[in-house]
Parts: sequence; structure tokens; C-alpha cells
Amino acid sequence: MRAGSLDAGVPAARNDRFLEAAFDTPSHTIVAADLDLTRAAVREWIAGYPDQPFTLCDALSFEVMRRERVEHALAFDRHFQLAGFQLLR
Repeated sequence: MRAGSLDAGVPAARNDRFLEAAFDTPSHTIVAADLDLTRAAVREWIAGYPDQPFTLCDALSFEVMRRERVEHALAFDRHFQLAGFQLLR
């Protein structure tokens, strides 16, 4: 899998087009993980749920979703459900 690709089974050019479209679509918001967000994610989600195997990526996603009041996640792993979000599949 090349660095930055979404899926090793999909041609890199298609992944790149998808990411570029996400940056250019007004309905999407790209959130940079600054130090404040990272600290809050670790405090609230990793330290706050020591019995769960949340990754930093999970925790950052959860914290952004919490701040933005997002209740539903289009996700394929159970971590979003464990964190209290409703899954859309």
C-alpha cells in the first residue's frame, strides 16, 4: 500500500481523485489535528476509555465528531459504536 492511499486494492489515481473531491466539496470539512485536538482526543477517548482499544486515529475522529455534534458514523469498525455513535452501514 502506498503512503496516503485509501485502499491498497484501488488504483492510486482513483484514491487521489476521491481525496481531491473531498477537499473541494463544501459539504465536507477537513479538520487538521492540532495539539489541542490531539490532547483532548487522548484525554477524553484513550485515557477516558482504558478498557477499549481505541487508536489515536479513532480518538481524533471521535473528538471531532463530539465537537461538531455528529451522532452518526458511516463506519465499518465497532469502535464508533463503542464510543456512543450510531452506525450507518
